[in-house]
Amino acid sequence: MPRFLPGLVLFFLVGAALPAQAPEQLRISADFNAVPLEVALRQLEQDHGLKFSYLATTVAGQTVSGRFREATWEEVARQLFTAHQLEATWLGDGYVSLRPRGATDLPEWSLCLLTNDERGEFLPFVTVEIVGQQRGLTTDAQGSYQGVIRASATDSLRLSYVGYGSRTFAVADLVGTDCRTITLTAATIELASVLISEYLVEGITATADGRRIDIRQDKAPPIAGYAEQEVYRSLSLLPGISVNNETAGDLSIRGGTRDQNLVLWDDIPIYSMGHYFGMVSNFSPELVKDVSVWRGRAEAEYGGRVSGVVRIGTDDGIENTLNVGAGASLLNGDAHLRIPLVRDRSDLFLGVRTTLPGLLAGPTYQSYRTQVFQGEEFGDILNEASTRLAAEEHFDFQEFNGRWQYNLGRGRRVRLSAFVQDDDFRYQLGTPEQAGFYQNFLSSRNAGIGLLYAWELAGGRTLDVHLSHTDFYNAGLNAFTEARINQSNQSTSGIAESSLRAKYSFPVGPAGTLKAGGQWQHYTYQMSLSSTNETTGRIRALNIRDGATTALAAFGSYHWVPRGPWRAELGLRLQYYLPTATLYPEPRISGAYALGKNWLLKAGYGQNHQFARELLDLNQDEISSNAALWTLADGERFAVAKSREFTLGFTGSPRDWLIDLELYQKRIAGISSLNFNLLQSTYSTGDSRSMGLDVLLKKRWSKTLRTWAVYSLSKTEWNFPRIEGGYFPADNDRRHQLRLVGSYQGPRWSATLAWQYASGARYTRYTVEQREPEDGIGSGPIVVRRELNQAQLPAYHGLDFSLAYAWKLGERGVGRWSLSLLNVYDQVNILDRETVVRRNGEATVFRDRLFTENIDRLGLGFTPNLKISIGWE
Repeated sequence: MPRFLPGLVLFFLVGAALPAQAPEQLRISADFNAVPLEVALRQLEQDHGLKFSYLATTVAGQTVSGRFREATWEEVARQLFTAHQLEATWLGDGYVSLRPRGATDLPEWSLCLLTNDERGEFLPFVTVEIVGQQRGLTTDAQGSYQGVIRASATDSLRLSYVGYGSRTFAVADLVGTDCRTITLTAATIELASVLISEYLVEGITATADGRRIDIRQDKAPPIAGYAEQEVYRSLSLLPGISVNNETAGDLSIRGGTRDQNLVLWDDIPIYSMGHYFGMVSNFSPELVKDVSVWRGRAEAEYGGRVSGVVRIGTDDGIENTLNVGAGASLLNGDAHLRIPLVRDRSDLFLGVRTTLPGLLAGPTYQSYRTQVFQGEEFGDILNEASTRLAAEEHFDFQEFNGRWQYNLGRGRRVRLSAFVQDDDFRYQLGTPEQAGFYQNFLSSRNAGIGLLYAWELAGGRTLDVHLSHTDFYNAGLNAFTEARINQSNQSTSGIAESSLRAKYSFPVGPAGTLKAGGQWQHYTYQMSLSSTNETTGRIRALNIRDGATTALAAFGSYHWVPRGPWRAELGLRLQYYLPTATLYPEPRISGAYALGKNWLLKAGYGQNHQFARELLDLNQDEISSNAALWTLADGERFAVAKSREFTLGFTGSPRDWLIDLELYQKRIAGISSLNFNLLQSTYSTGDSRSMGLDVLLKKRWSKTLRTWAVYSLSKTEWNFPRIEGGYFPADNDRRHQLRLVGSYQGPRWSATLAWQYASGARYTRYTVEQREPEDGIGSGPIVVRRELNQAQLPAYHGLDFSLAYAWKLGERGVGRWSLSLLNVYDQVNILDRETVVRRNGEATVFRDRLFTENIDRLGLGFTPNLKISIGWE
C-alpha cells in the first residue's frame, strides 16, 4: 500500500464530516407589497439561490405581502405559502416544491400501461413522469407497469424513452381498469438542437457540430475484446481516435501523440498512460460517470496541449443508500464503496484496483506479457529455456480513487477528489555474481488531488473555482553483466503541476452564453538519462535537468444558439509562459448551419500551445525504455509546441441512419524526439503535419441493435531537419483505418462484435553494402539507411467479441459476468520492426562481414478474459 494512502483516506473522512447549511440556517431579507406570488418567487430565486418547482395554475392570481429582515425559512414559508393554502416542501440543495395544501392526500388511481415502439416491440424501463412534479415511475423490463399512482385528475403524465419522442396524457385518460398500450415513435435527430442524443448507441451523445462527444460509462456498450469497461479503450469507438501498439493509454487523436492530449480526472491532470506499460486503462469505471472528448478545438478553458482533450468525470449526484460492489477479472480485482453521509447533501465514493498475483499465470496476463516482452534482448537474454540462470519476475499495480461531495444549499457544492496509482515491474536473470546477470525494472507513480467549489447563482449564472495538484514520477533501469561487458542504462523523470482555475458563466440575451476565467499553473520537473559502460570506462549523461516554472492564462468564450439555422462559438485563450516571457494567443472558432431539421454543415479553426511534453524514446528493446521522460519547453533546447487545426464537415440523420463526415488539417511546430534512429542518439526538434477524413455511418435497426462503420483516411508526416531535411511518414501514420461494429443492448444481455483493419506501421529499412576503396584503402562493408519510414509492414486486422449478462441478487443486488475474446481468429499482426546489425566472424571474404536482422514486435494473439462482479445499492 502506498505510504500516503492512509493519510488520503483520513483526509476524505475528515472532509466528509464538515457541516453544511441546513434550511433552518437560512436568513432571508425581502420586502413584498401586494406583488404577484410568481414575481416574489423569482426574487427569492435571484437573491437567495432558491429554486421553486410548481404548476402555473398553483400560483396564478395569488398576491403576497410581507417584510422580512434576516427571517428564518419557517417564517417566510408560513407568511408567503401557508397563509395562501400552499404547501412548501424542502427537497434539498435549495429546491422547493409548491403544491396546494392537501396534496399529500391526493386520490389513488389504478394505472396499467404497456409501452412499445412502431414495430410492436416492447420498450423497457420507460420513464412515466407526473408533469410539474418531482415524482414518477418506470416500467419494467417488458415495458409494462401495473399499480397505483397518487395524483390529481388534472395532472398530466409524460412518457419518455431515450431516442424516442415523448408523449403526454391527462391522468384521467389513462387510469382505470383497462390496460392501455402506448406507442412511442423513434425520434428524428434534430441536428439544429444542442445535442445529438444518440451518436453511436444510447449513452453516447455529441454536440451537433461534433466538437465534443460524451460517453456515459454505465450505458455504453461492451468494448469488443475486453471484459471490463476500460475508460481509455471506449474512446477507440470514435472516428479519428486510435490506439498505438494495442495499448489503452497511447491514444492518437487525428495524428497526434499521447502526450499531446490533455487528460483530466475530475479536472486533475493525468500524466500516466495506464497500468502494465499502458495495456490496462487506469481509473476504475465504477467511479466514472462520463467521459468527454474533444478531437480538436476544445473550449477555451482547456489549454496546454496541441491535440485533444479527454475529461473523465465522477458522478456528481448524491447517493442516499449504501452502495458497495466488487469484481475480479483475469487481470485485476476491484472494489468500490459509496457511503451516504447526509441525506440529499453528501456522500463519499471510494474505489480500489489491484493485481491479483494468483492470476498472473492465467491466459490473459500471459498474452499481455508475451506482447510486452519482445525485442532483441528479450528474445535472447530473457528466453529462460536457453539459459541455466534462475529468473525472478515481479509485477504489481495498485490504484486508489476517491470522491467526496457536499451540497451546501442555495446552489453551492464542494467536491474533493483524489487518486493514487502505483506500478512496479522487476525482472532479474541470475545474480550479480554470475556472468550473464541481467536486470530490468520500471517503477511509476501518479498521484493527484483536486478541490472544486461550484455555485449556481440565480438567472442561469454559475461560478466554478478549482484547485488541483498532481505529481508524476517514474524510473527505469536496464543492466547487463557478461564476461567482458558491464553496462547499464538508467532514466528517471518526474513532473508536478499545481493549478488554480476560476470560471464564471452567465447568459447574454435570449440565445447567448458567455464564459470567462483565468488559470494559474506552476510546474516543477526533473529528468535524467544516462548510459554507463564500465568495461570501456565510458559514462555518458545525455541530459540532466530540473527546475520550476509558471504559466498564466486568461480565457473567454461566447456560445450563440439562436432559433434560426445558425450557431457559433467564439473563444480566445491568452497564455503567458514565464521561461520564454511570451504571450501566446489561441483563437478558437466553431460554426454550424442547419440545412433543415436533419442536416448540418460545420466548420472550425483553433490554435493551441504546449509546454509540458514527453520525449518518446523509440528504442523498444528494453522495458525500461517505456519510462516516460517528461520535461518542459524552455524556448532553447525544447521549443514551445504550437498547433493550428482546420475542420470542415457535415452531419445528417435520414430516418434511422446517422452520417458524420469531417475533413481536417493539423500542423504542429516544435515536436521533440529522442534516439530517433539507429544512426543517431540525440534530441531532435521538428514539425508535424496531418490531414485526413473521418467518416461515421451508423444504422439503428431496433431499440436494442445498432451497427456502425468508422473509416479514417489520414496522412501524418514529420520533419526533423537535423536528421532528414524533409517530411517523411510519421511513426503513427496509418493511411487507412476501418472499424465495423455491431452492438446489442438488451435488458439483461449485451454483446459487441467488431472487426478492425489498419494499414501497416511504418519502419526504416537498412542494408549492408560494400564500400568502394578510395586510393586503394578503406574498402569494406557498411550499413546504409534507406529513406526514413518509407517501408511499411503488412496490414493489421482482427476480430474481437464481448458478451455480458446481468442478473438480480435479491431486491437491491446486481450481478454481472462478462466474457471477452480478443483476436478471435488469432491473426499474427506485426506492430513494429527494429533492425539490428550483426557481424559474421566466420566470413572468408570479409573478416567481420556485417549483416542486418529484423526483430519484429507482434501484437496480441487470441486472448480470452472473464470478469465477474456483484454489487448492492
